[in-house]
Amino acid sequence: MLAENFTLEDRARVHAALGDPSRLAIVDILLVADAAPGEIARRLDLPTNLVAHHLKVLQDCGLLRRIRSEGDRRRTYVRLVPDALLGLHPQPARTAARVMFVCTANSARSHLAAALWRRRSPVPAASAGTDPANRIHPRAIRVAHRHGLTVPEIPPVRLDDVLRPNDLIVAVCDNAHETLADHSNPRLHWAVPDPTRVDDDAAFEAALADLADRVDRLAPAITYGEVMTDVTAHRRPDLSMDQTTALHTAAVRLRNEFDGVYGAETIERFLHTSYDQFAAHSTVVHFLPLLAERFARQRLTALARVEGLRSDDRPIVLFLCVHNAGRSQMALGFFTHLAGDRAVAWSGGSDPGIEVNPAVVAAMAERGIDITGEYPKPWTEEVVAAADVVVTMGCGDACPVLPGKRYEDWSFDDPAGLGVADIRPIRDAVERRVRDLLDQLGVATRS
Repeated sequence: MLAENFTLEDRARVHAALGDPSRLAIVDILLVADAAPGEIARRLDLPTNLVAHHLKVLQDCGLLRRIRSEGDRRRTYVRLVPDALLGLHPQPARTAARVMFVCTANSARSHLAAALWRRRSPVPAASAGTDPANRIHPRAIRVAHRHGLTVPEIPPVRLDDVLRPNDLIVAVCDNAHETLADHSNPRLHWAVPDPTRVDDDAAFEAALADLADRVDRLAPAITYGEVMTDVTAHRRPDLSMDQTTALHTAAVRLRNEFDGVYGAETIERFLHTSYDQFAAHSTVVHFLPLLAERFARQRLTALARVEGLRSDDRPIVLFLCVHNAGRSQMALGFFTHLAGDRAVAWSGGSDPGIEVNPAVVAAMAERGIDITGEYPKPWTEEVVAAADVVVTMGCGDACPVLPGKRYEDWSFDDPAGLGVADIRPIRDAVERRVRDLLDQLGVATRS
């Protein structure tokens, strides 16, 4: 249901229903898994008659519906109606070393769920069955291929043979959920109807769509880690699900890169503070997680250098101007192009702009140097401290000054507002100064 289809009275009923802490806790549970009323009562340590009352209130306002178990027909599960929440999504609430999708035969739903998960989340995934079949169902393979998903060509496996202690189990069928009732691993339940019972393409398409919706809701709530926890250090209600997922993916990459150097808490702090620094003035939010990851990587590299946690004898040069949109970007472009991997260069601004000056980009392109992937960014203390040489260009007193640091002040006209023809002389002067600096540092340059 679309937002515009809800009347004011509908919205008021939903708000009133969610105003009770117990009912809100029930919705939190159902956001990522289906559950029986008794399971909810045990999870929240509430009397079953009180849970029944809360469920009725939530059902009356359209937030949930009841479904009959395909296993034990005497059992009923409660399922959330996600559209009724109009954007209420779970925040990161768990960590898992791996997500294990389980159904009875490990021939359809669990494989499809794992394939969807691998496309949506950086957290590893696998699948298994409580009573595995002899092969993956052909229709499951065909529906996966139609949607660009990869299902491994392996026989179904038994859960007990592959389960690890830190796996989060997601039971995607009622029988598996009921079979695993006493299992020690943390477990979620999705009551997805078995498409093999109907055994036509429509049933498999419906199962895939159901699983895709559930994966989209769960993925942002799971981050990679060896120990399951109730909360993570960074809850971000201001972010969309796509942004949250992108930041989680970035955090996993950074943790792998800085494994043994910095822990997850430090990495996430740098990632999120980097995100906040760009979000304050960015006009294109879609790229914010990528920019935050690149800047966090630079800052962590700098901090590791300052703290002596990583050895690198290459000289580091930091180019600073006011907006980091013109002069410092040209200097960075020339330095990187000429030095290659024999030296390191960064850039920053005391008051970063929104984008790199397009005329500057065009002028550098004339010299065969592509700086379209660069972006204005602030300077930070660890970046300045890690630099061997700090080159300032017009930022005056706003540029940082640390004792014992080598500083050079390069005086060039500001290219802001100028056309390509007027920028060329500035560009060429910047190149000459960069070449001189590389020569002083003893860094061989490209011809």
